[in-house]
Amino acid sequence: ELMCHRPAQLFEVQNRGFVREGCQADLVLVRPDTAWVVTKSLIQSKCGWSPMEGHMFMWRVERTLCNGHTVYANGTVDSSYIGQAVRFR
Repeated sequence: ELMCHRPAQLFEVQNRGFVREGCQADLVLVRPDTAWVVTKSLIQSKCGWSPMEGHMFMWRVERTLCNGHTVYANGTVDSSYIGQAVRFR
């Protein structure tokens, strides 16, 4: 409610903020209890570094979907997909 629905309503964002038919949503599937450490070889940002390098997390992102299109899965980013502009009323 506080991170999706209410901000979309407050700022009158069109077709966002809800996971339901007619709305566009970006979703992240997370696997809990999966320990992993950020290493330089895993960093995919253009700068090639992260302040989180060496940090251990106890969860792992499995998949990221942008408007129903898988943009991240199994450590691979699909950079061919371009998201859509957020529209306000």
